[in-house]
Amino acid sequence: MLKVHVKYHLKPGTQADFLAGVTEKTLQDAVLNENGCLKYEYIPAEGIPDLVLLEEEWTSLQAQQTHLKQPHMARIAELKDQYMDHMDLDMEEV
Repeated sequence: MLKVHVKYHLKPGTQADFLAGVTEKTLQDAVLNENGCLKYEYIPAEGIPDLVLLEEEWTSLQAQQTHLKQPHMARIAELKDQYMDHMDLDMEEV
């Protein structure tokens, strides 16, 4: 299993708009229905208004890499371009 932890450091004042976009039901359903997706959850960081955490779990690195190439990921890329300042990524196979 592969666990992915992402910290999205957002432009000031954009957390609510970013979360609204990335947690849109059709977008979330598309990711959660991907082959190999076990968990995909965006979480606002408590007490840090410009930080959003993403916790992902995949059956394998290959499943996660295939996920990145899905058509619906273009919408997430647009949201990142619009709202994100930078991000930190950590991956671990367990």
